[in-house]
Amino acid sequence: MANPSDRSMAARQIRNSALGMTVKAEIGQLLMLRTVAEAAAMVAGFVMEEVTDLRVALDEIATCLMVHAVPCTEIRCEFTADTAGMRVRVEGLSTVPNPIDDAGIGWQVLVASTDGLEIDCAEFDPEAGGYPVTAAFARARLLVKPPRAAPNS
Repeated sequence: MANPSDRSMAARQIRNSALGMTVKAEIGQLLMLRTVAEAAAMVAGFVMEEVTDLRVALDEIATCLMVHAVPCTEIRCEFTADTAGMRVRVEGLSTVPNPIDDAGIGWQVLVASTDGLEIDCAEFDPEAGGYPVTAAFARARLLVKPPRAAPNS
């Protein structure tokens, strides 16, 4: 694990980095999404608690979208990091109007692991054959105190 001064330096160096990826809307692709989310957060200088929160939130959203995905569609994820935190946007095409249940334990996990969560479920799109869904969330960086200077001896 990086020490706080390394983490602070990494956070200052990141002005605005972005990464996007598209995977098949199949449960077998969850590992790929988790791995990319974790790598993006670690490269951006997030601490393990923040990385875990990002990965858990993405996993919950992607699982809901994949379970209800229109066959042969894709899930699109975008990760944007800056000195304040990371924002994640996930898009998919669902067979049901509200694939992310806001009454279950998964919703509580999402709320607890993010610092802002928006779910947009659009009307049925007959051309696409499903309901376009966009989920966006943010995770702020934890405030890390700079290391104290060693006392002069």
